[in-house]
Order: sequence, then structure tokens, then C-alpha cells
Amino acid sequence: MEKTIKYTVKRFDYIKFCLSRILNPRSVLLFFIYIFLIQILLDKNSLDYVAGHLIMAIGITGAAVLILCLINLYNSSRVYSKDKFLRLETTFTFTDEYMEETTEATKFVLNYKDIYKLQLLKTILLVYISPIRAFVIPKSEDYDIKELYAHIKEKRAEER
Repeated sequence: MEKTIKYTVKRFDYIKFCLSRILNPRSVLLFFIYIFLIQILLDKNSLDYVAGHLIMAIGITGAAVLILCLINLYNSSRVYSKDKFLRLETTFTFTDEYMEETTEATKFVLNYKDIYKLQLLKTILLVYISPIRAFVIPKSEDYDIKELYAHIKEKRAEER
């Protein structure tokens, strides 16, 4: 099977990708537990005020997540504006052996076994090639990202 898709990453899709790294439930829960434990350890009468500590930890976690989102929103918008490679039209070709990303400036061939991680969000497919680098494939009427996700996952499993 050979399938070729063309797209341009929009600002909203790039910001969504950046925020997905912060807003995963595990990170928020770990941050909440960390704040709650610090409050318990620093308060001598901690068992008397557990409900108060829980409420404070929820408030602090919410405020911290909001601040991190705003900072990330600002930074990702700035990066998108300044990085011309993000805004170039990208062509992906999926074959049985590899996937190839081509832009006006670069050409990148990736074997399916070298994919670090796949993540399917509602409007974007993320193909990670390392813990901090991913290809962002936005949803389109021209192709179905769920089918692409299934194809890549199947090929990745075959090669491992």
C-alpha cells in the first residue's frame, strides 16, 4: 500500500501538540499529589486539616496548570511564527517498508520500527521519533487519521 498525503501544520494544531505534553492526566495528578504531600509534611497539625489541604492542593494545581498553559501558549505561538519549516507544505508517503516526509527544504525517511511512539488525538496524529520530536499530522477531509494510525501501528508491530 502506498499512500501520499499533503498538509500544512496550522498554528492551532501546533499549539495543541505543545499543550498535549502538559495537559495529560498523569502529569496533573502527579503535580497534585506532590503539592498535597508538601502541605502535609510542612504542617505540624496536618491530620486535623486534611480537607483544607485537599482544597488548597486543588487550587494550587489548577493555578499552576493555567499558568503553564498560558506560558506554553505564548511560547508555541512565538515558535510557530518564527520557524518557517513548521509552516511549509509537507508531503508524507506511506509505503509497506517506510514512511517518508518531504518538504521544500528537507526529506526524511523513517522505518516503522524506528517510531518511538504513536498518539492519536481528536484532530491530530502524532508520530514521535524521539521523546521530544514528533511529526504532527492534522485531521483532513482528504484522508482519515484513524486509518493512518491503524496502518502505522500495524506496520510498526510487524517490524518489531
